[in-house]
Amino acid sequence: MKKKLLLLATAVFCVAGIATGCKSKETTNVLDKVKEAKVLKVGLESGFAPLEYKDENDKLVGFDVDLANAIGDKLGVKVEFVDTAFDTITQSLKKNDFDIIIAGLNITEERKKEIDFTEPYIMSGQSIIVQSSNKEITSEEGLKGKKVGVGKGTTSLEFAEGMSGLGEIVEYEDVPSELMDLKIGRIDAVIVDEVVGDFYVAKDKTAYKKVVALGKEPMGIAVDKGQTELLDAVQKAYNDLKTDGTLGEISNKWFGMDIYK
Repeated sequence: MKKKLLLLATAVFCVAGIATGCKSKETTNVLDKVKEAKVLKVGLESGFAPLEYKDENDKLVGFDVDLANAIGDKLGVKVEFVDTAFDTITQSLKKNDFDIIIAGLNITEERKKEIDFTEPYIMSGQSIIVQSSNKEITSEEGLKGKKVGVGKGTTSLEFAEGMSGLGEIVEYEDVPSELMDLKIGRIDAVIVDEVVGDFYVAKDKTAYKKVVALGKEPMGIAVDKGQTELLDAVQKAYNDLKTDGTLGEISNKWFGMDIYK
């Protein structure tokens, strides 16, 4: 009898749910959550200098870090950073491990199916980095038959996979690991976002050089699909930072020039 009553109650509940248009899982308004907690959680991967990396004191620094903190100031909230593996960063956003991604994430059509982006905040193509003594690889064609390092889950990986004739593609968790293997000769070249490659080449010109830059790709700030209010608020904050000159200051600090002029 109890079982029959339970089944009947369940059926009534389900019918009522359908009649009222109830959903099994309500979508959380992330902007409301951020404002209530007064905390904006930002996902990134800390091996992507000069956008985000740990300095000699193990402090998280970089262009994206300063940008995120400036956006937090505009929104009137504190910023907390969540260090995340880059190849799973989109999935982590969708699991609500953090509220937004500011991590040098390239805007691609495939990613736009899963997450929403602001307007681009940096344009950076791919670059090929080799040992400074390498005279064999002078162009994209020179990578044929070679062992090339790329970051897991990056557009650098997609770019490498689209090339014909590569000897082997080796995937890495972060850029420093790629460059270390390049330095000691385990791989022949690295394909990486130009803004990142330029930073490391400038730091150690005796070890590395840039062979060529390939095209331009936009980087954007990402929110989960459908979080329109959060996206609009972040875009407005970004626009205000651009207008008041803050973005120019951050750019000069990390790139040695104002990329917004």
